[in-house]
Amino acid sequence: MILHINSEKELNEAIASNKNLVVDFYADWCGPCKMLGRVIEDIEANKLSPEVTFAKINVDANNDLARKFSVFSIPSVYFFKDGKQTPYIENGQSKPFMLGACDEDTLLSILRDTFSL
Repeated sequence: MILHINSEKELNEAIASNKNLVVDFYADWCGPCKMLGRVIEDIEANKLSPEVTFAKINVDANNDLARKFSVFSIPSVYFFKDGKQTPYIENGQSKPFMLGACDEDTLLSILRDTFSL
């Protein structure tokens, strides 16, 4: 089940209660967000990464959370492991994860690497 977050309290509860959490900041009008959203939905529906919980935050409805996380471009994805934000690492460097054109295999690989699955 994908969580739909609508407040800072809900986000804090999701972070605290899920070992591996992926938070997708998106907007309904955003094409790349829809592409990434479909990938996330497929992964969730097919239980391809059952150790990971996905959450979505609509930036238009929750711009206070978008500001708090310095979301300047969407889609933006944040990773939380054991209640703490963890960076997406590529080639040994921490990078923001903002790939709307990410395919299922790539996202699964990123999840395995980020959460040591």
